[in-house]
Amino acid sequence: MGTRSDIPGYLDNITYCVTNDGVSLAYAITGAGFPIVKVANWLSHVEYDWESPIWARFPRLLTRNNTLLRYDKRGNGLSDWDVSEFVFDRLLCDLESVIDAAGFDKFILFGVSQGCMIAAAYAARHPERVVCQVLYGGYSRGWKKRNIPEEKEKRTAMTQLVRIEWGENNPAFRRIFASLFVPDASIEQIEWYTDLQSKTTSGTNAAKMEARDLKAEAYYHFSSPPKRHELPKADIV
Repeated sequence: MGTRSDIPGYLDNITYCVTNDGVSLAYAITGAGFPIVKVANWLSHVEYDWESPIWARFPRLLTRNNTLLRYDKRGNGLSDWDVSEFVFDRLLCDLESVIDAAGFDKFILFGVSQGCMIAAAYAARHPERVVCQVLYGGYSRGWKKRNIPEEKEKRTAMTQLVRIEWGENNPAFRRIFASLFVPDASIEQIEWYTDLQSKTTSGTNAAKMEARDLKAEAYYHFSSPPKRHELPKADIV
């Protein structure tokens, strides 16, 4: 695995901005070229991600010919951990805050998993700024809107486990949690993801995000979607 300095035009300054509700967010700008903004998803660390056998490929690929903006959402990584709200609107405002702080006018928006719904909502609110979207592994309807009883039972059980076990610093539980997110992962990837969980957020925040942040995700859907011609082009993978 290469180093950050292997990237042409390398620049990775970790900077901070403050949201309108007083939360400090860490963001990093890397590379040179037309901007790409990666929307934060579940668990991130703008510095530690570079060492990841799972995530490191994204900044390395996306900075070959472009400038890449990454950030840690509230309660994660190098951003403020002492926060009370993880609701959807706050996560959308986090994205707006880092983009404005970076001074980007037009850019490509890249969403992965949970980040896809935030990317889509941002593009609907600011279509004049988003040249196109790339949405990877996302969805347009949260799990509580899908009417699948077994999934509801699993999610409810996982919320209880997070509340009880994550805060107890139980690595065995985090390995189980990691295998759910990356089911085909190697032993190295599982161990790294397990370590990421402890470095990225506290047990208290993990429980809050599972109960509140993921509740926003669970109920998410475009109840009044904008007209197709009003949205930037989206490449969905």
